[in-house]
Parts: sequence; C-alpha cells; structure tokens
Amino acid sequence: MPPIDWQRIAEAEMHPTRLNLLKVIHAAEGPCSPIQLSGTTGEPLGNVSYHVKKLVEGGLIELVNTEPRRGAVEHFYGMAGSTPDAH
Repeated sequence: MPPIDWQRIAEAEMHPTRLNLLKVIHAAEGPCSPIQLSGTTGEPLGNVSYHVKKLVEGGLIELVNTEPRRGAVEHFYGMAGSTPDAH
C-alpha cells in the first residue's frame, strides 16, 4: 500500500461528509457503491455521489469495479492503492 498523503487527507477532512465517507469505505469489507454509502450514512445519493467524485479527484479513493444494474452501471469504490488490479 502506498504511503499516506496527509495533504490529501487534510483537504478531504475539510468537509465532514467526505471524512465520513472515507471512514465508511476504509472500514468496509469490500468496495462500496454510492447507493450503499448513501444507505449507510443517511446522506442523500446526490450528495454522496458529489463527494465520492471529489474523493476520486483527490486520489483518496478509486473505482475498483462496475456492475450492470437495471439498464444502468453501478460503480464501486475502494481506498486508493488498496486493490492491486483496480479498474
């Protein structure tokens, strides 16, 4: 696993929703989708999706899997660097 980038962590911690999402993703036994994160945190799906995007842009989490769901694609995220063959 790569070393912790404390600058990125500090930037993510500026918003409590991002910090909470990081905690949930880190504690999860596997990748999480925004739908799952919304259910776990009680945050609206739109808010979760926005903050997940920001965490991806910041390099703190990464897309690790996608699955087709009823004509759409569900995205699953994990901590950056935690999956050897992510994507």
